[in-house]
Amino acid sequence: MTAYLHIDYRSPTPLHTELTMRAWIHDRVDRKIWVRGTIHDDERLTAECEGLFISMQPGKFKQLLNDRACLLYTSPSPRDRTRSRMPSSA
Repeated sequence: MTAYLHIDYRSPTPLHTELTMRAWIHDRVDRKIWVRGTIHDDERLTAECEGLFISMQPGKFKQLLNDRACLLYTSPSPRDRTRSRMPSSA
């Protein structure tokens, strides 16, 4: 799960060009994983990034997905909630 992601764009990154992307684990403490990465166009650095990711147990992640899916399909939309509060015209 992404806790933090920061990207510094160092120079324009061209389209339709083969780029080299590198990423590595900078540090790890318990469930926290700090990652750094770069994007290069040949030798030219176009972007650098750093992020903090939190590892989850597979069962926990699956449970979160199931819980969110249930919320999406069972809660009324904000529009439906607004309609239910509007006085009915008699």
